[in-house]
Amino acid sequence: MNQQQITVKIIDIIFNLLENNKLIITENSSSENIAEWNSLKHIQIINEVEKQFEVNFDIDDILDLITVQDIATKILELKNEAH
Repeated sequence: MNQQQITVKIIDIIFNLLENNKLIITENSSSENIAEWNSLKHIQIINEVEKQFEVNFDIDDILDLITVQDIATKILELKNEAH
């Protein structure tokens, strides 16, 4: 799975969790530019991403995962470390 495929899947996860059909989510989306993406939703997003991609983020990583792109990059990094 490449970065673009990971990004698309993360966007889908976020879109489903935020439950707002009018949202436009991109690789630069974050809690800073999407009102529905609050701290509770962030934890839910991270939890679902960990399940879907079968990865585990360290607490320090979670604090650094701000945008969709940040999350995708970290998943790719963790997947490459596993191989």
